[in-house]
Amino acid sequence: MDEVSRSAFETLLVALQELGVEIIRAKDLPLLQELEASVANARPVSADIGNYEVRWIQKNLNAMYPGKLSDRAVSRYLNALHLTQEDYRRRLKEREAMQRALANLAHHVDALIAPSSPGVAPVWKGDIPGEPLSSLPTGDSVANAATSAIGAPCVTVPLIAINGFPMGVQVIGFKNMDARVASYASWLQKSVSPVIA
Repeated sequence: MDEVSRSAFETLLVALQELGVEIIRAKDLPLLQELEASVANARPVSADIGNYEVRWIQKNLNAMYPGKLSDRAVSRYLNALHLTQEDYRRRLKEREAMQRALANLAHHVDALIAPSSPGVAPVWKGDIPGEPLSSLPTGDSVANAATSAIGAPCVTVPLIAINGFPMGVQVIGFKNMDARVASYASWLQKSVSPVIA
């Protein structure tokens, strides 16, 4: 995360503390450190699971409409062809470990708060034919990959702006606690002034 984004997020946390919200840092709670470590690899885990699960659909679409799929869709399909059933099962076990790490926190915190990305999204001009595909065309999805992989209810609240560009803050909860997470996010948006950096 770039320093401006980190500073803006820290300013938001101070505002929450001033409202009486207890902020627990990973250094103070080993279970939170375990969650952070378990989701560090969430993006490739999520990508492999997703690519493996849709490869037959993509194979059929490619056969039915040759040359009509985007370079990005074809690239995902070709990457999925290299995944074995054992790779898929291994990734599912990794995802289960992430989900357990989150569940272990349920009796220690009400929710988690995190930046929705490591910074604002870049300006993307689209894929250029013949050029390598941008790996992060609309921004770094690392935070979204983690919440998707663990199946956690997550609401992004637009509470930070950096140089005129929005950056969200995620309110993350526990399995089957969707309504609670939505209520926390609603309270957050109503109670905290946006941080403008």
